[in-house]
Amino acid sequence: MKSPVLIELVRQLGDSVYDLDGVDDVDLYEEIVFAVGHQHSTPDFHERAVPHLDGAEALVRERLGKGWFGDAPGPGTAGLVLGVGSGRRPRSA
Repeated sequence: MKSPVLIELVRQLGDSVYDLDGVDDVDLYEEIVFAVGHQHSTPDFHERAVPHLDGAEALVRERLGKGWFGDAPGPGTAGLVLGVGSGRRPRSA
């Protein structure tokens, strides 16, 4: 099962998903925010099986382990995009 955010992110990025190291952190963050916002514009925003995105998911997972995203504590952005945990960062005490 693929996260609806991942599905939309890969759709938005198109061929750029194969060269995510060429996408800087700010631009990737903006693409992720836009993908999350897509939930309000379609009834088809739900987790579903999309086997042909396995390779893209691996590339996104690898990229989210670098830069700003890799430095974030907890599931953070990777959790949100890949559907791991809640996608929320732990609140500070």
